[in-house]
Amino acid sequence: MTLRRLAFCFAVASAAIAPHFANAQQTDIIRGQVTGPDSAAIEGVQVTVTSISGNVSRTAKTDSRGRFTVTFPGGDGDYMVSYASLGYAAKRFEVKRSADEDVLVADARLTRIGAILDPVKVTAQRERPQRNAVTPDFGGTEQNLNNPAVPADLLGDLAAMAA
Repeated sequence: MTLRRLAFCFAVASAAIAPHFANAQQTDIIRGQVTGPDSAAIEGVQVTVTSISGNVSRTAKTDSRGRFTVTFPGGDGDYMVSYASLGYAAKRFEVKRSADEDVLVADARLTRIGAILDPVKVTAQRERPQRNAVTPDFGGTEQNLNNPAVPADLLGDLAAMAA
């Protein structure tokens, strides 16, 4: 009878503790798709997801279909999602987990920025290289070598010269 009571107590205790551990170990997955004003997917959008309670940020870039995925192991369920891409207005909003959702959807539609940048023309004086100048190399080991420095008796014997 004692063994049955022990098994029953263990079963009740594990049933009571299991939901607590399941909530503590929950992984939040934030995924979505970023589109433009014409509903076409935008590739290369920088997506930054920041947990509100922990102030931890994770980033991702959208793929060719405009999709992204960011995971937060042990997530708290409240996040700020920011989108940034050249030529589009930045966007930011909050995403919250409701009930026991594992996947939080953060789709966004970005609007184009109407600003057109002026062309830039860069002019500068270019320094001409001096072709005949003898400048030492960066290691400082360059030495001028002239033929009179080679002993005359070595000039005829190539084997001795190679050694």
